[in-house]
Amino acid sequence: MTSSAQNRHSPTQLFAGLKLERFTLKRRLGQGAFGQVWLASEKSGLGFERPVALKFLLDPMSRHGFKALVREARVASLLRHVNVVAIHSVEMRNDVPFLVMEYVEGLNLSQLGKGLVRNGMSIPRSALVELGIGICDALDHAWSGMRPDGNQLRIVHRDLKPSNVMLSTDGTVKVADFGMAKLLSDLSTTHTGVQRGTPAYMSPEALDGRREDAPVSDLWALGVVLFEFCTEKRFVDPTADLLDMAETVRSRSLDLEISQVEARFPEMAPLCRELLVRDPSLRIQTAREAGHKLRGLRRITPRGGDLVQYSRLLGRVGVMDGKKSSPDVLNAMSDEAGKYAPVPHANDLTKTADPFSPPAGPGTIRLTTDGSTLESD
Repeated sequence: MTSSAQNRHSPTQLFAGLKLERFTLKRRLGQGAFGQVWLASEKSGLGFERPVALKFLLDPMSRHGFKALVREARVASLLRHVNVVAIHSVEMRNDVPFLVMEYVEGLNLSQLGKGLVRNGMSIPRSALVELGIGICDALDHAWSGMRPDGNQLRIVHRDLKPSNVMLSTDGTVKVADFGMAKLLSDLSTTHTGVQRGTPAYMSPEALDGRREDAPVSDLWALGVVLFEFCTEKRFVDPTADLLDMAETVRSRSLDLEISQVEARFPEMAPLCRELLVRDPSLRIQTAREAGHKLRGLRRITPRGGDLVQYSRLLGRVGVMDGKKSSPDVLNAMSDEAGKYAPVPHANDLTKTADPFSPPAGPGTIRLTTDGSTLESD
């Protein structure tokens, strides 16, 4: 193949319609400092076709990045839960590694927040409770779920933030990118300035450079997410210098922060206080405990919400599609926000997602449940 042909088909130059063996790229879903996520169609040898999300980690990671990606994806593939975005495989094309993941049709919480602001809407209290429960169930499964050998998974997310939490069009909460913060940190030998996590959602101990080997740092990030949706304000200035951000987190009054939550969602204030304690030893220690407290809010939150109906509401007003609705539509819909049927006890830890295993193609690393890998020719 000529060099021009190689460049034309290199996955570092991604475009809609590009075919990568059994995958066909449809549209770009997002882009970050280290790569891009694309919606793709995957076709099996029997003609079966399904949508998948491909996360490309682009050059100059090369082989070093591929080995790190396989290591982290092997761990993440052990997560089998309805509230976790499933990883199907990790593959290599032209020295560029990418993940093949479950495609979640919907929007992430960052997009949700922007859509609500754009349309002058606030999230119903009941819907925020259900979002929090879904996140807690994902974090709890990652920490206390069982490996095939009978040991606990003990996986910490390390980069929980709104853009890593999806709300699907069918009302399911999905947490993505388990292990990606650690992956990028491991690659810091070839990429200077890489931080483990997103500073605006990093715990005080993480900002101080201490190890994140327990769930309490993830629970701090959950507290920040709940704070921001309750108050409709950023917890810290995301554009601030890292040292200034750390000083703000250390010095600002917790009472002042919680008073802002109490003004908008008083029932959520006690939980936010327990999640945003600066001392990690005094913080809520497990996602299961945080989820239990959120489930308790179902009984005292007016008009308990159903995320299926809320997602449909968002679709009707255009938030799911990134649109701004007309005032007439918003006025007509305003009375519906919060008028939901009682929520069944969904999102519990007995619900799991059984990932589909597509046919192996050249360069595929198949991830098995016992943590080993199978490589095809």
